[in-house]
Amino acid sequence: MDAQEKLNELIDLLSGFIAGTYSADVLQDFVWEVIDFYSSTPKELLPPVLSDEKVFWCAVWQIQHLATEDHISDGSATASLTDALMYLRGEEEMPKEFFGARP
Repeated sequence: MDAQEKLNELIDLLSGFIAGTYSADVLQDFVWEVIDFYSSTPKELLPPVLSDEKVFWCAVWQIQHLATEDHISDGSATASLTDALMYLRGEEEMPKEFFGARP
C-alpha cells in the first residue's frame, strides 16, 4: 500500500462525498481497508510515515465515526468532513488538539 496514494485517494473520496458523488459506504469501505491493512501488517512492513500522517489518520477516524446516516442527516458529518478535507489539502491548519495516529 502506497501511503501517498492513499492520501490522494482520501482527498478525492472526501471531495466526492461532499459533492454528493460518493456515498458514506464508499468512504467507510476505504477507511476500513486502510485500518485493516495497518492493523494486520507487521510494523516493519508498513509504509514510511507521511509528513501529513496526523492529518490523514484524523480524517480516517472522523470518517469511521461520522460517515453514518445519523450524522449525515443532522449535517454534522458534512461539516466535520469538509474541515478534514481542508486540513488534508493544506487549506487550513488542523487544530493542535486534534489527534490522528495509526492503529
